[in-house]
Amino acid sequence: MKKNSASCGICAAVILSVILSAGSGRFLFAAEKVPDTSATQVQNSDKNTGSYGPVDPQNTEKLLYTLNETLQENRKIRQSMRDLQTAFEKVTIEKSDIADQMRKVEQMAIQRNREIGKKSEDLSVQLSGSKQEIEKLQAENKGAAGKNLELETKLEALDAENTKLQGLLKTAILDSERDQIVERMKQNDQAVQEAIHQVSSLDGENIALKGQLIQSYFDLGNMLYDLGRFEEAAVQYLNVLAWDPNHAWAHHNLAVIYDYHLHKVHTAMVHYRAYMHLKLASEDAAEARMRLWDLEQLVKVEPEQPLKEDFKKYQKI
Repeated sequence: MKKNSASCGICAAVILSVILSAGSGRFLFAAEKVPDTSATQVQNSDKNTGSYGPVDPQNTEKLLYTLNETLQENRKIRQSMRDLQTAFEKVTIEKSDIADQMRKVEQMAIQRNREIGKKSEDLSVQLSGSKQEIEKLQAENKGAAGKNLELETKLEALDAENTKLQGLLKTAILDSERDQIVERMKQNDQAVQEAIHQVSSLDGENIALKGQLIQSYFDLGNMLYDLGRFEEAAVQYLNVLAWDPNHAWAHHNLAVIYDYHLHKVHTAMVHYRAYMHLKLASEDAAEARMRLWDLEQLVKVEPEQPLKEDFKKYQKI
């Protein structure tokens, strides 16, 4: 019976040493703390009596308890290592996803910059073409105005000649002389009718040229706005209003430029009001109406000098 107890102790010690040698240094150190009571007792017994000595049950129980705790601790550490490995893999995957997203964003930004550059180039070409078209229309309009002036001068001359012929007709005595005067008056009347027809035709051409010129100025303003050249765009919209003061959208675009880009609140309000007055009944102007109301409230709280300049400088709604 004593031999069996000693054998159990020795087996437990051997198992503990094998497990601890397979674990970390921490467990080896812990194992070294546990005294090998069974082996000592066996040696002492061998020296003294030549047989196995008695084994302390408390030491065996303590050894088994320590072994159980070590196994549980080892399981916890392995589980922690697995959790850390899983978390590391998750972070690696997330990092890879973020890197992919960053690359996509960079590619989108590059593509967007290319598109903006291409659009700017196209707008620059259109801008040059629009300027040439406006110059051509202005030259045609100037030529039409010159022709109109010539026809008006011709009409005045024909009218004066007809008045003179009527006076000669009253004083003419010979029939042949009267016939010549009458024929001349008929020719003048025909010339007057032709001149009037030409004037009417020129007026129609002038109206068409005026419409084309106004549209060219408006398109040019839109292109300059898209390029971010807001002051130049405002000049073109003002050219539109010089030819057509009732152009609602020119007022609208000027209001936006003076409001959001040039920060001239009072001028913006003037054009907002003009747009609200001239716009079509079918157009929804809720945003312009609300913006005009905001600016009116802003003006009401605008302070007096010397704070007024700072207020204008920093208050950008």
